[in-house]
Amino acid sequence: PLSDDDLDELNEMLQQRGDGHGIGLDALHGLVSALVAGPDSVPPEEWMPHIVDDGRPFASVEQAERALGLILRLNNTVLQDLERDRYEPILGEVENDD
Repeated sequence: PLSDDDLDELNEMLQQRGDGHGIGLDALHGLVSALVAGPDSVPPEEWMPHIVDDGRPFASVEQAERALGLILRLNNTVLQDLERDRYEPILGEVENDD
């Protein structure tokens, strides 16, 4: 499973690449959860391109490999959690001026 440090690292990577248009950790977790819980298996080759946009390359090959590894580990963690009936969603926070 992913540690809190792993989740923080993945969140930071996603935020750095997002430029306001990318997917956040909470959305990624929700997407992976829906794919895992769905009636049909969806291989990572089908959904990963929606997460990792080729138009915004990573800073290095090492960072890309690390991010992909964390994303796949997140997928496996969600799968294992759902099989054990111990799912905990990752919730995002929204700040407003009020």
